[in-house]
Amino acid sequence: ILQELGIPPEMKTSFNAGMLVVDIDCWIKRDVLKNILQWLSIRTTRPIYRLGSQPPLLLSFVPEHTELVQTQQSHLYPPLLKYTVVGEEWDTQARNCVDKWNSRKVGIVHYTGKNKPWQVIIDNKYQQNLWEQYGPKSLLPLDRPIVHAEESREEKEARREKEQQAEIEKFGRVLTFKEKEEFRKTRAEEKEERQKQRELEREMRREEKEKLREEMRKEKERKEADKMAEREKLAEQKLREREEKERERNLFKERKGQEKEAERQLRIMMKEEKEMQKEAELFQRILTNSLQKVRVYTHFLSFPFPF
Repeated sequence: ILQELGIPPEMKTSFNAGMLVVDIDCWIKRDVLKNILQWLSIRTTRPIYRLGSQPPLLLSFVPEHTELVQTQQSHLYPPLLKYTVVGEEWDTQARNCVDKWNSRKVGIVHYTGKNKPWQVIIDNKYQQNLWEQYGPKSLLPLDRPIVHAEESREEKEARREKEQQAEIEKFGRVLTFKEKEEFRKTRAEEKEERQKQRELEREMRREEKEKLREEMRKEKERKEADKMAEREKLAEQKLREREEKERERNLFKERKGQEKEAERQLRIMMKEEKEMQKEAELFQRILTNSLQKVRVYTHFLSFPFPF
């Protein structure tokens, strides 16, 4: 895409959208927003870049002294706009600073990447010490997490060289952007397919577990029903035994009552017999006494009286 725009391949100057000074009047006058929106529209049909807001800006601007090459495709794209590149004293990254920071004449420090010292504590003494020296401590939260410093430009280049070397070892050459996109797409599809396969396997295992759980539940219900029937059977048996014992107890009580009643009747009869015997003895004594008195009286009458 850069060749079609006419940008020379040796041109490596660029800028970062995070450190950008804009002349608003010039921006509106040159209708920069229209160019950026055109690039966004092109991106919907062609995978000309990745990431987010940075590529449309880089495709819309070139350094002011860049000599463009006329191409047949350049008219198909939005016109390139010129921008001014500031000096190195305004373009120093915080990760590249040294201990004696004050000895360097730097006006702006750019903290690249997503880790900002006012949000996190960067595990890099140069970056963090610089911010702690000039940052407003009253605005810093005390519970900021500690994170590792992001890779520098040199580290990124070294990583890209390793990636290119790995591509050469694997494919025999360095892949183009389109090939990389296709390779990433293929890997994403394979990953998605593996994910679907894992989801299917998990679903099958889930169904098997559900089936096994259902069988276990039914078996448990059957055992519970058997236990309930056994308990009911035992309860009925105990009830019958209790009723039998109750009948035996009632019969025993009835027999005891009959025996007690017979004993009571016997005692009453014996008592009556004793009373009758006493009465007979009393009558006998009275009769005996009466006979004795009659005998004495008769004997007394048998003597002559002296009249």
